[in-house]
Amino acid sequence: MSNVEYFYAAHSAYVYLGSAKFMEIMASAGRGIIPFGSRGGVHYAES
Repeated sequence: MSNVEYFYAAHSAYVYLGSAKFMEIMASAGRGIIPFGSRGGVHYAES
């Protein structure tokens, strides 16, 4: 299966509270997680 690109804010309490369950769901589905920006460089929104 394909990977999931994961967008998050490091300072968010919701990321902290939900990350273990998110990783559990992705593992049970056989999907990998790619943290946002790990494909090289920093991504910026275009205006």
